[in-house]
Parts: sequence; structure tokens; C-alpha cells
Amino acid sequence: MKYIGPFLRMNSLNLKNLENQLFFFAKESLKHIVLKSRCGVTISPKNFKKSFPNNDINIIKDFSPLLCVYKKANPKVIKDKEYSYWDSSTFKKEIVPSSCAFMTLSIMELINYYEGFKGIDDSMYQLSHLYKNLAKYQLDFYTSYLRNTDGVFIIKKNISEDSSDELKFEEKESKFKFSDQALMMTAFLKYSLLEDGKDKEAYKSFSQDILNMLLHFKDSLYDLSFEELNKIVFSLNISYCYEENPQVVNFIIDLIELLKSRYEESMVLQEKIDHSSLFRINLMLSAKLCSLEHFSDISKVIRDSLLELYEKEKGIILKKSIKKEIKYSSEDLIFFILSMLIDNEDDDDKYISEIITDVYRHQIVNSKILTSWPESPSLDSPERYLGFTRSSKHLMDEKNFKISTLDSPRDNEYSSVFLKSLEYNTRKETFTPSKISFDSTKNMNLIFIIIFLLKDKVYDNYSITEE
Repeated sequence: MKYIGPFLRMNSLNLKNLENQLFFFAKESLKHIVLKSRCGVTISPKNFKKSFPNNDINIIKDFSPLLCVYKKANPKVIKDKEYSYWDSSTFKKEIVPSSCAFMTLSIMELINYYEGFKGIDDSMYQLSHLYKNLAKYQLDFYTSYLRNTDGVFIIKKNISEDSSDELKFEEKESKFKFSDQALMMTAFLKYSLLEDGKDKEAYKSFSQDILNMLLHFKDSLYDLSFEELNKIVFSLNISYCYEENPQVVNFIIDLIELLKSRYEESMVLQEKIDHSSLFRINLMLSAKLCSLEHFSDISKVIRDSLLELYEKEKGIILKKSIKKEIKYSSEDLIFFILSMLIDNEDDDDKYISEIITDVYRHQIVNSKILTSWPESPSLDSPERYLGFTRSSKHLMDEKNFKISTLDSPRDNEYSSVFLKSLEYNTRKETFTPSKISFDSTKNMNLIFIIIFLLKDKVYDNYSITEE
């Protein structure tokens, strides 16, 4: 009976549970990576002293906030008294602009969430101040250290001596990516909308400068790969969501039309789950933000094509392949689920709801593409209750936070992160995840897109309905 319980609880998941779980995983994974992993250049908590009432830095005394995030590491947790962090000897100290931009965007996305705890839970509420101040430190770090002599953001490597306070970086790659610049543009724009001080216009102006650069090189963008253009459009969609800019909406429409023509002409692109799913997400965002109905029509065609990959008997999406081993990236699976969730409101399509929960159960949870699952909030935490009320009548079920079939970081001593990929053996019908490793180019991207696309749904799920 011990096995049957968790199995039945998994089967009883609805889309609200699933949305809450994914959001909770992303939020807690981000918190650990940014504040405790030390996987990057860190900043002393003393720098945040003025951010807290009575200069009480005890709230964050065990934190080591990141100014940037390294590309790779082993996410195994090392425990030292009250501290826990990752082994620095495993760090690959390359710093990728997109990973950093996604990290900063993610913490800024959560500021409103933590502001909801004002007057309810001081430690949770203070995270809103910490994240806002940290975002500024991070953005200032990027402009100082992650640009080349031309002023564009590029991949760099930290070559500083461990015993030295002086930071030294070398260019890892001289070429820059337009998608990295677009993400940074969006991050600086987002912060300018949060900032109410004298620096507000400086961040806004810097964001506009990057947009102007992208527009200036617009003709060059037409030669970029579908993947790179897809990423740029995603950044533009986020930017337009933050602030309606006519320059951006026209840019989006132009690039989407280009993506559409390329997609329709290439069977190879249509068979790539991650590219198709992100393109569909872009189409849905653009249709909503730009009020263009024909984008929705295209997205429905892609949706139907993606749904054809579903194998009902196995409960998984199966790539078209003659190979015995089929490889899935973490983006394949998460983007697929999000692309289906984005317009499947209130379980209105039971067939699609079944597909989403099946793929989530079999290819995300049971496949072990996650190293662990964060501990759910305690019964003392307001996060455990609808409306953060701490009222027993508003207690949320455990399945809104935790999957009982996965170990917690305390159980297996691995931080909760996404692994790079997994392989499915079509004969044995088994999954084999890639080796345990943290890749920021995967994780920060996935964490952000989960938080960005699901935050409104989760906030609605937390609301108290009339009794």
C-alpha cells in the first residue's frame, strides 16, 4: 500500500496542481542557486544592510548572493555548520550573458510575489527588497565586466585568483549573440520600471540603446538561425509585456513573419520539439500582446502537430525516429508542457489536460530529469495557505508543492535543478537521464520561462474564492 498511495496522488493531479508545482520548483531552485550555491561571483550580505529594517542583516546572514552565474557545476550540496553550498572545484567559470540575464529577470519577476507577504511574514517579505537590490548590483556588474570594447555583452571567463579581491576576466568568445543583447535589453527595461530613484532613466536609456542597436542591424538579423531569431522574438515579447513600445511591436511582427515562412518550409524545424514549442509560445504571446488573431491560427496548427507526438498507451511524447535511443533535452519537455498550458484555461480541453499531466508525470517526474524536489512549505508558513491567511480552512494540499516520488535535497544532497537531457530506450521503454550536472544555460532559461508564463495562473490559484 505504500507504493499505491503516491501513485494515486500523482494520478489525481489537475492542471492547477501542476502549475503550482512547476512554479514552486522554479522559485525555490532559483532561490538556492542565487543565494546559496556560490556558483558565480558573490557579493557580501553587508551590502544589503540598508535594505532591511534596523539594518538587520541577520535575515540573510547565511546567504551568498550571486552577481553572476557560472556556466556549469556539480549541484551536490556541501554542508558546513549552518551553511550549504556547492563545491567550487567543480565550477566552470565561464559567464554566459543569457544565463545572467535570465537569472536577473527571474528574481525581478518574483518581487511582486514576495511583496504579497507584507505584514504577514517579515522574512518572506524582505526577499522582495533583497531581490530588487540584488538585481541592480547584478545589472551594474554586467555592464562593468561582461562587455567587450565595442560595448556588447559576450561570454567571459573569471580568471581571478581565489586569494585576491581583484576581479579579472578574459574573453571566452569574441563573437556576440544578438539574442544575448535582446535579453539584456529586457532586463534593464524591467529594472527601470521597478526603480523609483534617480537612476531610473539611466537604466531605461541603456535598454533603449540596445533596442536601437538591434533595429540598426535589423537586416543582419534576417541571416540568423531560426533558433537565434526565436530567442530574440521571445525577448521582444517579454519587453513588450513590460512596456508597450511601438518600435517593439513592429519588430515582433516582422520577425514572426520571417520565422513563420522558415518554419513552414522546413520539416527539420517542425520536428524539433523545443523550437516548435517556443515558436508556439511566441505566437501566443504576440497574438495576445499585439492583438493579431492570425498568429493564434498558426499556433493552433503547431499545437496539433505537437499533439500528434503523444503516445497514449505510454503516456509520453515520442519523437519521430528509427533509433533505439531517443534523446530529449530538458527544453523539449518543459517548453512542450508550457506551450500547451499557455492557452489551456481551466482544463477546458480534457484531452490536452490529460496529455499535459501524462507527459509531466512520465517524462519530467518519473524520468529523473530533475535531481531532487524542494521541500514543501511547513504548515507554519503562510505560503501553504490560500491568500497567505494561515487559516486552516485555506490550507492547500501538499500536491500543490511537492511530488512525493522524488527525493528532497535533504534526502539525496543534490540541489533541485534540471539535468541537461535524457534518453528513452524504445525497446525497454525506460528513461536514462544525463549525468548529474548544473548547466546555467539550461536552468536559468527554464526557471525564467516557467515563472514568467505561470506566475499569473499561480497567483489566481492562490486567490480565495467566495465561500
